[in-house]
Amino acid sequence: MDNGIVKIAVVGGESTGKSTMSAYLAKHYQTVWVPEYAREYCEKLTEPPTWQDEINMFEGQLALENRLLPQANKILVCDTTFITVKIWSDHMFGGSPQRVIDELKRIITIFTFFLTSTCPGSTTHCAISRTSANILCRFGMMNLKPLTPNM
Repeated sequence: MDNGIVKIAVVGGESTGKSTMSAYLAKHYQTVWVPEYAREYCEKLTEPPTWQDEINMFEGQLALENRLLPQANKILVCDTTFITVKIWSDHMFGGSPQRVIDELKRIITIFTFFLTSTCPGSTTHCAISRTSANILCRFGMMNLKPLTPNM
């Protein structure tokens, strides 16, 4: 990642403990963590997310990560990253914005934790059912491997 900072991504569906895990890791490594931009964004939606909403969430998450990067102490912990935009866009729209694909190839994330849960999600417009959460998990795991640089 930029400036020699190691990026840890905590990814998963709603109510899987991403924020709790991110806060724990940040405290353990004495660094900052980046909250999930999409959480607040989705709370303001009155309809299911559109293609443009996915682009907006991508841009917002990236800006938030870049804003907090200078405060990181060797490690930047991210409660979700914009990889979720790729996962959601591929699942919901059959493809992803090219800007998202290009940025995923550029950014190196050293560790990705993909959390799952059997707990029902919240009732926001971005919330998903348990069945959809399982699809998201499988779809996400399939998409993480091709994006991982050969090491």
